[in-house]
Amino acid sequence: MLLRAASPHWLRHAYARTLVVDHQVPLPAAQALLGHASMQTTAAYARTDLTQLRDFVDATFTDDV
Repeated sequence: MLLRAASPHWLRHAYARTLVVDHQVPLPAAQALLGHASMQTTAAYARTDLTQLRDFVDATFTDDV
C-alpha cells in the first residue's frame, strides 16, 4: 500500500502541490498555510511536471479566435 510508505515530508510535498497546482492557491497563501519562511521553499514543494505545465500554457494562452 502506497500510504504506508508515506512520510510527513512526502505528505507536505503532496499538500503543497495540491494547494498550488490543483487548486491554484497563490504561492503567498500556500506559503502561509505551510509555515514556510521562504517563498522558494513553497515553490520547490509545489513543483509540477512538464505535462501539467504544457496543459496550463495551452489552456491559458491558446487563442480561440
